Amino acid sequence: MNRTIVVEGDAAYNEFRGRMIISQKQKEDEEYIVLQEIVGETENDRCGRIVTMSSDGSTIVMGSGHKSSGRPWSVSIFRWRNNVGLYMLEDKFYGQNDGDLFGTSLAASSNGNMIVVGDVNTDYGGTGSGSIFIYTQGDDGHLTLHSRFDGKNNFDGFGQKVAISPSGTMIVASSEGTNYNDIEWSGSVHVFVCTNDGNWQEEARFDGGRKYEYLGKKGISIEASDTSLVIHAKGGAGVKTYNLSCSCTETTQRCSGLDQYPSLSCILPSE
Repeated sequence: MNRTIVVEGDAAYNEFRGRMIISQKQKEDEEYIVLQEIVGETENDRCGRIVTMSSDGSTIVMGSGHKSSGRPWSVSIFRWRNNVGLYMLEDKFYGQNDGDLFGTSLAASSNGNMIVVGDVNTDYGGTGSGSIFIYTQGDDGHLTLHSRFDGKNNFDGFGQKVAISPSGTMIVASSEGTNYNDIEWSGSVHVFVCTNDGNWQEEARFDGGRKYEYLGKKGISIEASDTSLVIHAKGGAGVKTYNLSCSCTETTQRCSGLDQYPSLSCILPSE
């Protein structure tokens, strides 16, 4: 896409119907102009409450809903269509139960073929344990639910924040209310990887170390390159950074392909 796209949400617009504004510019020295505006259909829809976009600009994911609306929260997926020059609604998903906060957090892979939706208030693992939902694209071009992971305890708040690696092979999700170290509300960050058979599994967990740290509540991110894989988690104690250690057994070798983790290789530095 030979242009720069910016997406903004305004959930308070027009009696809280809300809207999502998509702006673009063709050249670096140009100003942004509004390409498209999507407005909620009824009062208190809170359309645009949260938005994210794939890094290639092909896919926009938008969350709508509010506790006071009495309606299920929803997540809408829009795809760029060259034939009409606009983003078109392709898929829409809803929270399944009263009180679910479906779309608390959102993340999209770099090409938009996978999205992750967090919901801190599901009860599958206990009251307010929370969940993340992983949707992947099928042969028909539409997204379907692939996997769901749940918090393990009451009020874990799992799914507070989510992030996807650029390759779409790693997901990170935070749960602000966990106390695995017997420290109240220390919080945790969970790391999931996609295995060779296409299934997801939890590989690691990092826990906060102080009361009311809420590890990952304020944000999480993944930085990946050929030689480095770093996870950042922001909570009440600031930002904590976790680095993946190279598992190559030969001291003359280094890890390569960390941006495709868990697939990686050991190579000589000259390769």
